[in-house]
Amino acid sequence: MVEVFTPPPDIHPSWQKVLSVIRVTRSGVRDGIAFSTLSYYISSLTPTSTRIAKVIRQHWHIENRLHWVKDVIFNEDQSKQRAGKTPINLSIIRTWVLSIFRNNGFESMKGAIDYFAHNLPAILSLLS
Repeated sequence: MVEVFTPPPDIHPSWQKVLSVIRVTRSGVRDGIAFSTLSYYISSLTPTSTRIAKVIRQHWHIENRLHWVKDVIFNEDQSKQRAGKTPINLSIIRTWVLSIFRNNGFESMKGAIDYFAHNLPAILSLLS
């Protein structure tokens, strides 16, 4: 649920460009456990909840698509690599691989991994 409010009239002068205060309530079930989250946003958009809801959904669609794939397909959260720059470097490599797969027309990352697994000519074709 998205609720949009006009900022209070006594808002601090440094926040005068804020035109909307948004409260987003999300709920669902993950791993059999019900959850609910509450998020707040401020925006310079006029307080039109339809427009703001669309912008928020677009942002989270992109974020969730990337993070879900990296966690579920690449098991990023289960990685044993925790020291130094290794986790960051591996995350960058995973993101790079996802970008290459998507730029080559693969919608299913699992399908792309299955296709390229043990297929050196196919992997090398990505480099040209």
